[in-house]
Amino acid sequence: MKRPTIAALCLLTSLVACGSSTRPPLTLPEVEQLFTVDSTNADGFSLAGDVVFSQEYTRAAGYTGVLNGYDLTTGRVRLRLPYTDQLPGTREMVVAGDRYGPQQVIGGKGIYVSRYLDTSGAAIRVTSQDGTRGQIVRLPLSNESYFHLQQMTVLDDLVLVPTIHALYAYSLSQLAGFSGTPAPRWQKEFMPPADGSYIVSDIQVDAATGQIYVLNYVETSKDMVRLFLHAYQQDGTEIWQQEVTGPAPLYLGAKMTVGEDRIVVFQGAGSMAAFDSAGTAVWKASSLCQENGDQNSTYAQIQQHTIFFSPGGSSALCAFNLADGTRKWTFDPNGAGFMNRFVVVRGVLYDSNGTLYALDTATGKVLAKTGVDLSAELGGGTVLYDQPRNQLLVWADKLWAFKPIR
Repeated sequence: MKRPTIAALCLLTSLVACGSSTRPPLTLPEVEQLFTVDSTNADGFSLAGDVVFSQEYTRAAGYTGVLNGYDLTTGRVRLRLPYTDQLPGTREMVVAGDRYGPQQVIGGKGIYVSRYLDTSGAAIRVTSQDGTRGQIVRLPLSNESYFHLQQMTVLDDLVLVPTIHALYAYSLSQLAGFSGTPAPRWQKEFMPPADGSYIVSDIQVDAATGQIYVLNYVETSKDMVRLFLHAYQQDGTEIWQQEVTGPAPLYLGAKMTVGEDRIVVFQGAGSMAAFDSAGTAVWKASSLCQENGDQNSTYAQIQQHTIFFSPGGSSALCAFNLADGTRKWTFDPNGAGFMNRFVVVRGVLYDSNGTLYALDTATGKVLAKTGVDLSAELGGGTVLYDQPRNQLLVWADKLWAFKPIR
């Protein structure tokens, strides 16, 4: 008897088991919609506590607009923070979707923290949650530009403000006092390369261990760099550092994700590497969702012993085994739009490209889908989860809220 080929076995058993792509069935139940907010000229949104901020603007004179804070229960505006940027052709970028990376309003201790731009250079803006008090806090290095600012994050009482040159750790409690000139609790500075390229590539925190991780480049020669991973305690003490890759062609998109005692670094050229919280290298593997797919990292999460990964500039989404980096499944909605930031809720992954998909995290199978806004800029691929109210928040030029299917 002739033995069946591997391809035939895949068809007889499961396409998913062979790491093949899954495509959505034609008919599926829709995700329940809760409310819609029409955000005119919205430039993305950001979740901060029980308020979701949408940056809405006009281009009449520079960028003049307002940060509208929408109540997550009613969908109505609770807080408005007007602003006018005085620098031609620029704007204060506080939410997702900008060329300088995902932005956000940080909420905590009764305040909101966002980036700030004016002629004096880089700063953060602190605003009381009732909108009555505010303060501009300048970053210590005089050569920092607003355009050097990267994505902020929070770990306990620390708000971490990274730039391409340094990492600044501020106390939320001190910022909430609106007293004097707050200084960072600590800062780490990195010397920029001669060509001015990015040095600090990404920062992530692990709430379980309290550790802070930083990816940075060291230039060895023109267009050649070494990539390092650093671990810090909350007081700024360095615990360890590891070289992720030796001298290699310059790649500015290195990102990482942290969870379940693993730090997974997407280092470019279609490859990734995993380390444990002690700094020990665990494995290296391919990070390609498709053989001819995009190799850049846009967003990744670790949950359920799995790495969920959304490559930049691609409609594909894939899952890898956390234990060894092997690919479990790939979902490709037939090249429709861009899949960007997603969420995982009770065994279901939600992602949007103008259509909101609900995928089974174990198999990549589509469980449900619903249309959001097929004409949205970049496909409207940002999804957040509002846990206290158990609702999905989807930005697709408008702000939508949906009920999870589980």
